[in-house]
Amino acid sequence: MRSVTRGSKTRDMVVSGSSFTPTQTLDVLNSGAEIVKSVLNLLGEVQKTKQISYGAKVRITESDNKLKYHLAEFQKDMYRMQGEYELASQKLDNEHNINMRKLDMMEKMIEHNHSIEAEILRHQDEAGLTSPHVMRLFEQLHQQTLSLSSNTLLLGDR
Repeated sequence: MRSVTRGSKTRDMVVSGSSFTPTQTLDVLNSGAEIVKSVLNLLGEVQKTKQISYGAKVRITESDNKLKYHLAEFQKDMYRMQGEYELASQKLDNEHNINMRKLDMMEKMIEHNHSIEAEILRHQDEAGLTSPHVMRLFEQLHQQTLSLSSNTLLLGDR
């Protein structure tokens, strides 16, 4: 049995069949201590890495939740804008239909007036400008013009 002194402590070492010198034994013990110290440092670094990883996961989750929230808001805005667009399109379609109805009414009124004017001209040639029949046609033309104009105005108010 040999005794090894390290600092102020004395240890007895059993060396069976090996011929380690006290310096070699001390070097082995120091190496072992360094390995233990390195393992403890490694475990500390692993723990720090786990904490950093956990913190990163938390931030990623928070970021993901924010992105999901903003995406949901964006989708709501898109649905709202799509609804507004459809309403505006319907309004424009309705206005277009109303304008087309007005145009049709005006065309009918013009065609009707032309047909009455042609009939008046035919009667003028036959009976003269002041005949009662021509006056009646003028009155009929005037009444129909007023009726078609008021219908056109009513159509625009719808």
